[in-house]
Amino acid sequence: MVSVLDPRIAFVALVLAATEALSRVIPWVGSSLVRGRVEARGRHLDALTSRDFLFVLINRAATVPFAYHLRQVLSVSPDVRWGRPTLAGSVLALPALFLVYDLLYTLFHRVLHHRRCVAALPRSPRAAHARGFQPVPCGA
Repeated sequence: MVSVLDPRIAFVALVLAATEALSRVIPWVGSSLVRGRVEARGRHLDALTSRDFLFVLINRAATVPFAYHLRQVLSVSPDVRWGRPTLAGSVLALPALFLVYDLLYTLFHRVLHHRRCVAALPRSPRAAHARGFQPVPCGA
């Protein structure tokens, strides 16, 4: 029987609480840093559908095993030295990690918007609605 104080349950709760906190903090920080500097293109979809919430739920659920395996690799790897935290190893490394991740994500996202990639992707009714097109019902 699994008790509420089981470390596995605490780990899952910690990861899910962190994703919830990030989902609230990141839009606030992003809007305060970028407001007025990036032009808005296209219509923004502020209302999420049940399908959108399903994808968010799947993403958060997938984050738990990812964080678990990351922790396992970091605790077993001989290249990771645990000890007293240093400025370079903690405070400076975190922004560098996000910059590298964001750079790779931005390049990947830009490639996805290339004409050949966009033509290969299936069109969803939500994406068509965001571009201002009304989807035509089947059989019309």
